[in-house]
Amino acid sequence: MLLRKYIISSLIILVFIFSACKSFRKVAEDKDDPQASEVVPVTDIYDELPRPVPAYPDTIYYELPDNYVLKIFLRGDEHHHIALTVDGYRLLMNSEGFYEYAVFSHEGKPKPSGIIARNPKDRSEKDWEFLNYLIKNN
Repeated sequence: MLLRKYIISSLIILVFIFSACKSFRKVAEDKDDPQASEVVPVTDIYDELPRPVPAYPDTIYYELPDNYVLKIFLRGDEHHHIALTVDGYRLLMNSEGFYEYAVFSHEGKPKPSGIIARNPKDRSEKDWEFLNYLIKNN
């Protein structure tokens, strides 16, 4: 996943450099005019800046450290994205590399819940009881 982000970022930088190095253009229409000169055009910043790249639109099969394969979706772009279960619950990765269901702090910031995410068909009754209190991000 990090390699994909690195490649996308590198491509965006190359596109930006390429577009900034366009050749000069004549500004004056009359080429015989002695006062006509080569001028470097100011690039239109809205056309030349890279556009956000949307997250991968299909299901991602993510292998957790315990070899369990969790199906997730990513929403957003390369700058800001969130991971969701296939049925719409927000996920955050904990320090051990497991995706956990996200809960929100009193400040409104997402934090891991301590409950490792599972695909809907593999959830325990306890998981479902917990998820009844969460809001989906569909």
